[in-house]
Amino acid sequence: MDSAYYELPLLIEQANQEKKTATELLLLDRQCHYFYNIADLEKLITSAKILEQKATEYQNTEYQSAANLYISESYSMNDMPEKALETLNKAESFIKETALQSNRTFYIQSNILLSQANIYYDNKEYNKAIAKIKRVINSGEFLKDSTMYNQFQYVNYSNLANLYIKFNIDSAEYYVQKSIALEDTEYPQININGANFFILGKVYEHQNNTHLALTNYLKAYKIISKYRDALNKGELYKGLSKVYAEIGKQDSAAYFNQKLKEYEHDALENKYNSLKKIIKEESSEEENNQTSFTIILISAITIIAIVSIGMFYYFKKRKTGTITNPETSQEKLNKNFDLLIELIKKDDPAFLTTFEEIFPNFRKNLLNINPELNISEITFCALLKLNLSTKKIAQYTFIETRTVQNKKHRIRKKLNIPKEIDTYNWFSSI
Repeated sequence: MDSAYYELPLLIEQANQEKKTATELLLLDRQCHYFYNIADLEKLITSAKILEQKATEYQNTEYQSAANLYISESYSMNDMPEKALETLNKAESFIKETALQSNRTFYIQSNILLSQANIYYDNKEYNKAIAKIKRVINSGEFLKDSTMYNQFQYVNYSNLANLYIKFNIDSAEYYVQKSIALEDTEYPQININGANFFILGKVYEHQNNTHLALTNYLKAYKIISKYRDALNKGELYKGLSKVYAEIGKQDSAAYFNQKLKEYEHDALENKYNSLKKIIKEESSEEENNQTSFTIILISAITIIAIVSIGMFYYFKKRKTGTITNPETSQEKLNKNFDLLIELIKKDDPAFLTTFEEIFPNFRKNLLNINPELNISEITFCALLKLNLSTKKIAQYTFIETRTVQNKKHRIRKKLNIPKEIDTYNWFSSI
């Protein structure tokens, strides 16, 4: 995949010079495909914007739809479901304008439904998510070739099993077995194999069959570890750590717990960078609109190639959780405050991940004010949000009190906090 990507810029330039618009759009789509596949959301936004601009210029509604599909995922991964659904509606309207119903338009339509399902799942609207995937499954009749049909449903049943795994383990087992039954052993889709092994591991863990749970988790790990960003990687590390702890292998449990922390830190940094990009683009758009310029609106999980056209595989960076009554931020903070303090004392990357589960809009609110804030500055802002005194921050982070005061001063300037407003009062409202 990397080797193919490195050839793209020259090929795109050549297609542009020779005015081969269809080839140029296909190559630009493959560029988006690459960044989506490695979950580089910041570069995905840029490449999707280029694809949308070119597709608009060439009046190609099919690729306009594809570009908005990529863009919607950037919004979705940054916890902006309303914007994600709005962009998916654009994608849907463009694909409906496409006169020729080809395999490609079919897959784009399917991907729109899957992306909507993904957003509904994150919003805990499980019935809506299930309905969307079942619509995709029912639409498979469009594919007359039996091999393509089986490959298509192989992915969809795995998707459905991955959705059910949080709240209906029996259904998860049923659909993962349906997926496995359609596996093409001659041309296997390796990433889906890894997903199915992970799902089986969860099923066996739920059934208290530790041996089979570990066996399937390790099969999944053997596959997933080869990918920079693969389906259920974080959840897999968590499952392995838990199972190893249950059988008394603490060193192995600690190893996978550390890999989970590293994964979550990298994922969070990726989200920060992409959100900054989104905010900058939206700010630029607003300025241009005010001066009457015409612009294009711009704004995960692995992409797999079912055929040369390709199909997205959603339910990738799945958030943890079950169907429960939602806790308030204050309740979550009361329950996790001591944990947060321990994490900050250890300079543990999991601090910010845990903090954001309690205050999911904190990062976005700060970056809306100043998109140039980096992760270390936002981490410091989180300490202020926790209402920690200068002395406590110095104690927990092992720095001088004067250094904390200087950081406070710089943060106030970067966030334009008025002189008459207390820092802690200001952060309590963010």
